[in-house]
Amino acid sequence: MPVRPRRVGLLGGSFDPPHEGHLWMARRAREALDLDEVWLLPAHRPPHKSGERLAPYPARLAMTELLAAEEPFLSVCRVEEELPAPGYTARTLEALSQREGDGVRFTFILGEDSLANLENWFEPDRVFALAEVAVLAREGFEAESDRPLRWIRGETHPAQSTRIRAQLRRGERPGHLPAPVLDYLLGERLYAGEEGP
Repeated sequence: MPVRPRRVGLLGGSFDPPHEGHLWMARRAREALDLDEVWLLPAHRPPHKSGERLAPYPARLAMTELLAAEEPFLSVCRVEEELPAPGYTARTLEALSQREGDGVRFTFILGEDSLANLENWFEPDRVFALAEVAVLAREGFEAESDRPLRWIRGETHPAQSTRIRAQLRRGERPGHLPAPVLDYLLGERLYAGEEGP
């Protein structure tokens, strides 16, 4: 009798910083899509943010690992460290598919706000050939696509990394951050006194 492949969700992002909204997305996707695991993929050098100032990758990675510790089904995938810059989703999926073989079936999870730019991604056809793509509906967006998508609809989470960074720059203690992540970024003074988004 053939063994059922492990169903693994891939949730990528800058995670600058990672927050409870990312946890919510992972939980929702796991439940709605019957996933065995969800791997968080911190972007090493994201192509769409080449002009933006990001917290250093090792710090974003450390915070994402703290976030993943909140749930037993979550782990952090560091495959993008091994790939050439910039980190394109198609290349990441290709590397993971080669590494894991037929024993894993991947579902790439994205927010509806990212769907609007999907056709501008590097080799979008390759993304759909290598993984199922699931979209978490997000309030305020009405994205459409002719691509085969799995939609996850329902309530949304209010956490936003941009808002959290702005609060930290103002010296406020933001909500929507698990205590270990907040302690880490305060200890490292990651966003204190910064300018920009």
